[in-house]
Amino acid sequence: MKQVILTSIICLFVGILQAQITTNEQPYGLKGNVKIQRQNKIVLSLPDKTRIKQEDFVNDQQSGLVRYAYPIEVNYTLENSGVWQQLNDGSKIWRLTVKIPDALSTNTYYEKFWLPEGGKFFVYSEETRQSIGAITSEFIGGSKENPIKFATAIIYGENVVYEYYQSALVMDTPMISISRIDYGYRYVNNPYEEQHRGFGDANPLNININCPEGANWQNEKRAVARISVYTPFGSSWCSGALINNTKNDGIPYLLTACHCLPTWMDVETDNDASQWVFYWDYEHTGCNNSSVEPVHKTSLGSMLIANSVKGHISSTDFALFRLIQDPRNINGFTPYYLGWDRGSPISGGVGIHHPQGDVKKISTYAMVPQPNISRPFWNIIFCSGITEGGSSGSPLINSYSKIIGQLGGNDTPLGPGWKWYGRFDASWTGNGLINDRRKLQPWLDPINTNVLTLDGCGSGDIVNFINKNVNTDETITTCGNINLQNVTVTNNAKLILDAAGTTTINGPFEVQLGSELEIK
Repeated sequence: MKQVILTSIICLFVGILQAQITTNEQPYGLKGNVKIQRQNKIVLSLPDKTRIKQEDFVNDQQSGLVRYAYPIEVNYTLENSGVWQQLNDGSKIWRLTVKIPDALSTNTYYEKFWLPEGGKFFVYSEETRQSIGAITSEFIGGSKENPIKFATAIIYGENVVYEYYQSALVMDTPMISISRIDYGYRYVNNPYEEQHRGFGDANPLNININCPEGANWQNEKRAVARISVYTPFGSSWCSGALINNTKNDGIPYLLTACHCLPTWMDVETDNDASQWVFYWDYEHTGCNNSSVEPVHKTSLGSMLIANSVKGHISSTDFALFRLIQDPRNINGFTPYYLGWDRGSPISGGVGIHHPQGDVKKISTYAMVPQPNISRPFWNIIFCSGITEGGSSGSPLINSYSKIIGQLGGNDTPLGPGWKWYGRFDASWTGNGLINDRRKLQPWLDPINTNVLTLDGCGSGDIVNFINKNVNTDETITTCGNINLQNVTVTNNAKLILDAAGTTTINGPFEVQLGSELEIK
């Protein structure tokens, strides 16, 4: 999402690329200006609740993924399900309505998904009028010959509608193959229920991020995501955080815990997380719990690029992903990329996380993190707030606002209340491993600076470059924006502007003969 805004008298080539995740428009079935042909709902059988309870009893004893939705396998396509309708102007609408009795929510996975240019896809509830869309071809990858796997986020309630629209000018038929609809049965805070609570299932001892404890962490909180993880056994919650690299170029790397990965996933065998959904800014606006649901700001998909060896005594329990959809392109969201520190620990800091998939919480500590005597972890105890299942993978941030580890588990051998976090300094080198895909350094220090610490960077940050005479080669790189004013490039120098966001050039601005300006 790089932009150049030019206000100077110098003529330069300007390239502008803009994108967003959806068009944020209403489905045709909710607009009321189109007469939609009604159809019978497909009613799915309710899953075996006894089996679900038995599985959760076992799984909940372990650290890591917290399941909130149970999988129901289906096979719905444009050819075998739903109803096509042609409108008076020649456009077409396809709709499929599904019900899972007693579901708190549904979320959907697609084995094959592709849309032609001009097509629009929506998922919504007619009862609550909650909707996702329009999803269009410009927001997804793949082709008709090679469609992608896809997923759509939570729709509250037991009824869900899938709707595809295309104008009369669109000749191609999309590929929409729904393979699974997950039945949300717990850890889902349905804001449309009559008995809606002001918080999810997280322990009341948790502290909302916008309480006084979070006042000094308003930048850092924008790095933390609630993650919906796809597994064969259902959809589960974990936490993670965006992290900066030494190029400051806004690459959307996300750090979480290795034990948030499904059992089969490893960077050497299967790194596909294209159906994971990342929720951003999922928080109450104030300190108190609210019945108002935070706006869903989501991005879809990631690829695993490095993780520690599962189950190995030297493992730091880390996993590093590169997101497929860049969160900078989400309307109304300004991400932050956490800085990091691989030096000696200092006293004090916070953990920011999504316990049980609830709204964003903060926990504070005052001690110096203690090294574990047998594993490469930091042990700490919080003085306010706690962590729970679903908090796994969330960042441990020191008092200088730098990440030093990710949450691995609760209640260490030191006793109740103690938490352990995989050590960032050990993850940096893979704790001595040679393979680049078992360490953080190749990805977070791509230009080999060998620095011990790196500051965070916000995509809304502005680097002001004003009243400058550039007479030697200089590069300005930021994950945010650059503002230049009254700048002259002389003496055959080269000025490189590399902003992940917007570069604004205000006059006067001069590049003398023999000198050079490069805008990346």
